[in-house]
Amino acid sequence: MKKMTPLDIQHKDFDKKFRGFDVEQVRSFLRDVVEYTEELNKKLVELTMLTENQTQRIEELERNEREIKETMKTAQKMTEQMNANAQKESQLIIQQAEMQAEKVLKQAHDRLTEIIGQINGMKKQKAEFYGQVKGIIETHLKLLDQDSDKEMLVQIENVGILPKVS
Repeated sequence: MKKMTPLDIQHKDFDKKFRGFDVEQVRSFLRDVVEYTEELNKKLVELTMLTENQTQRIEELERNEREIKETMKTAQKMTEQMNANAQKESQLIIQQAEMQAEKVLKQAHDRLTEIIGQINGMKKQKAEFYGQVKGIIETHLKLLDQDSDKEMLVQIENVGILPKVS
């Protein structure tokens, strides 16, 4: 089969015979034109199918690209939201820790105040006890001094210097 262009077809000359063109040449030319046209049609169908397949593939890739972009946007939003949630959660944990620390400090301060009160109470008890013991000792000393004075008087009376006191 030989290739033909539209100019070849337009400028094809047939030999003339008695009643017109050579029928065999015309038929042979027409067979060539038909074969060539069929071949062109087959190639056209193949190229059309290839173009359709490529178009479908391009559409599929574009669809995938859009989905990937949407997925990336969604992932980015989720990441931002997770970061925001983590930030809020960390702030909440810090606030709870601060509140717990304040509570512990208050308890420690209250306990310190209680212990200082107990120490002051013990100091007061010590001072009272010291005062009581001192008072008892002073009372006993006075009694001892009085007894000692009586003994001296008794001894002096016994010696006969002073008259007896009754």
